[in-house]
Amino acid sequence: MSGIHIGFVKIPVTDVARSAAFFRDVVGLAEDFVVPEYGWAQMGSGSIPLCLYVPGRGGGGGAPGAETGIQFRVADARAVHARLVAAGAEPGELDVGDDGTVAFPFTDPDG
Repeated sequence: MSGIHIGFVKIPVTDVARSAAFFRDVVGLAEDFVVPEYGWAQMGSGSIPLCLYVPGRGGGGGAPGAETGIQFRVADARAVHARLVAAGAEPGELDVGDDGTVAFPFTDPDG
C-alpha cells in the first residue's frame, strides 16, 4: 500500500452558504464548518469529507454545475429519495438494478 488515500471530495459552487445549507438541510449531511469569506465549507459524509468551494477563492477552478461523479451510499434509497422530494429537491427517477440496488441522481442548487 502506497499510503495515499482520498482526503476529501470537492464540489465547486456559486454560493457556499446556500450550498452548505442544501447539503445540510436537504441531503442530511453534518456541517463541519462553513467560512463564506473564504468560499469554503466542509460537510461530514463518513470517512471522506465533502468540501464545497467558490472557484477562484483558494479551493480550485472548477465549474459549478459540472458533473462530479460523486455517489452517496445510503441504507434506504427510497426513503432518502422521498425525503429529498419532501424538502423541495427534484431528484431523478429511482432506478432499480438487476441486483436489487436502487439509485437516483440529484443536483445541488447550482445544478
